[in-house]
Amino acid sequence: MKSKYILKVGSLKVGLIPTTFTNTNLKDIYDKLKLIDKEIDISIIDYRLILSIKHIIGILRIIDEKKKRNNTSSIKNIEIEILMRFCYTDQISEALKINFGDPFNRNFIVIVISNHDRIFCEVERCVLDKGKLNEEILEKDTSNKEYIIDKFFKKHIKEWDSSIFKDERKFLEFVVERGAIALK
Repeated sequence: MKSKYILKVGSLKVGLIPTTFTNTNLKDIYDKLKLIDKEIDISIIDYRLILSIKHIIGILRIIDEKKKRNNTSSIKNIEIEILMRFCYTDQISEALKINFGDPFNRNFIVIVISNHDRIFCEVERCVLDKGKLNEEILEKDTSNKEYIIDKFFKKHIKEWDSSIFKDERKFLEFVVERGAIALK
């Protein structure tokens, strides 16, 4: 796995695989990935829901902090928690619909949490058997800003001139905070 896509976020060791899948049967792909090691956590997230690598790190920091403090939540599955935080909802069915609702989308970021480098390599190999590495969808910081605003926040915005929507750092902080409070 490319080392720039292996991150350490608190106590979590995370691999990111930006992928354009040739097959949209993501359930089948997920099941094959879980056969590698049942202990790993895998989330397959629509790339349009992710603002940047910093956005991913922000969401993972929230999860790591919660884990450190032994905060228990109703969501026991980190994979589902990651998905729900990127979809700004506390409803699993809603998060699944938002993330997998576009049957034509083939671009996803596979987020893998494991303590073993060998697992990252095996997962990447398995993912790339079903698609191709698409670094562009992970490297373009803030390219999904308009999509995120339209999908989640447009009907709630009263002041479009707010600095939150003009300043990239403030917008990143805003979406990470929204992910944090989605599962209070």
